[in-house]
Amino acid sequence: MADIWDCEQCGTSFAPRREHARFCSARCRAAWNHEHTGDPAAGASALAWSVTAMSEATGRLPRVRAWNRPRAFAVISEAVWWVTIVDATLVRHHPEAYDAVMTAKPRHSAS
Repeated sequence: MADIWDCEQCGTSFAPRREHARFCSARCRAAWNHEHTGDPAAGASALAWSVTAMSEATGRLPRVRAWNRPRAFAVISEAVWWVTIVDATLVRHHPEAYDAVMTAKPRHSAS
């Protein structure tokens, strides 16, 4: 028997297709995101989840050997993807903090 969860947006019971599904449909996910834009709790939750996934992906990098190129490329691609997701999460949910950190970073000039 499949697990049945309640949609975080509308409360409808649904059988999730993914392990981390929170919504019964794309429409509910979009509505929840629209309602919670700028919500610090939502942003912190999204950021924590993204950072955890990024940390797990980058933690696999040292265990991959160069001779296994297909696996190495897959692990590198996943790590880059998660870094991109964390960056996008920061830009969306914490724009002021993101801008402050990026502004404070020294610029490197091309030689």
